[in-house]
Amino acid sequence: MRNLTLPAFVIAPVVVLAAIDSAPAAAMAPLGAAPAAALAITPAAALAAPAVAPVGAVAGTAIAAQAPNANVETELSHLDPRTWEEWLLPIDSMGASPQPQAAACRIWVREVGDGPPVVFLHGGWGAEMSDLFYGLLDLADDARLVFYDQRGSLRSHCDELPTVDDHVADLEALRVALGLERLVLVGHSMGTRLAMLYADAHPDRVAGIAMVAPVWPTPDEPAVERGAPPWEDPQVIEELERHGLVLDRRREDGPVGWAINHRIIFAAVNLADPTRWRASRPPWAYDQEVANHTAASMPEEFDFRPALAVIDGPVLLLQGEQDFNAQATWADGMEGVERVAIEGAGHNAYTDRPDVVLPALRAFIREAHEAR
Repeated sequence: MRNLTLPAFVIAPVVVLAAIDSAPAAAMAPLGAAPAAALAITPAAALAAPAVAPVGAVAGTAIAAQAPNANVETELSHLDPRTWEEWLLPIDSMGASPQPQAAACRIWVREVGDGPPVVFLHGGWGAEMSDLFYGLLDLADDARLVFYDQRGSLRSHCDELPTVDDHVADLEALRVALGLERLVLVGHSMGTRLAMLYADAHPDRVAGIAMVAPVWPTPDEPAVERGAPPWEDPQVIEELERHGLVLDRRREDGPVGWAINHRIIFAAVNLADPTRWRASRPPWAYDQEVANHTAASMPEEFDFRPALAVIDGPVLLLQGEQDFNAQATWADGMEGVERVAIEGAGHNAYTDRPDVVLPALRAFIREAHEAR
């Protein structure tokens, strides 16, 4: 198994904050466990709730997982009482595998909420679901949310490095496992590229796509001037100093100091207001090798606008005006595509402006499922 790379400014916080929700390997159930035996997980151990069955008859394997540790992190924005299920979707070279223990890949899936199903695609080839999950968790009041770590990411072990074709095949295998005819997709950042790739390969399997901080559907995305690095931002420096942290001395600050440092810098890159860092859940592991290999597998020439134009359902673009991705002007004039520029928001607009993003996504989900 390849070693995952923690960001340069975080190592020990994984243990201290328990922000990675997965359990130690010894706590995992055998891979031959009964199919569809999804395990109910709750964020606070004292909160018990009845398990909810997965969306479909899932050929997955239940695994044990730890909830975020509320005792050691004193600045959690809130504790959420909702219960979720986590299961493994085994994949082999022929698609979904009936034998989990022999599968070359095991895709970690998390489901939460009640209502029409929606599949979420996290950003960053090689990153993981945490920030998107916690940022959009309130949608669980209105829908059944299905998140997963993409192939080669933190919880989804695979023997080989992935390609974009692998990611598309995994999403199709997930659709089949969930028993859904068509998918309603919500992607963030590079997850929007996966949504486009899937729509291009399986146009009849998409009931709607919402894209937050979309990448461009062509290779010619214009560069954006990003200015000074975030650690030179006076707001960032002030936030670090409030916690007795100095960026140059982060390795002397202990594990909690490292974690706070990481979260503040992550917020400075991805949010319009870095002082909202407590509301953000940065990925705690990032595999640069996976990211590079996946990106290199993209064709030199591509244009996904025709695939988006023929989707039989809504296509919604939500983008902060301070996003480091180029603004999605490519969508202007496209019939059936709605583009919303969000004032006071950066790359992770769902954290900066949940008052705009959450209602927009609720309306999108209703429209997409009515179209199904």
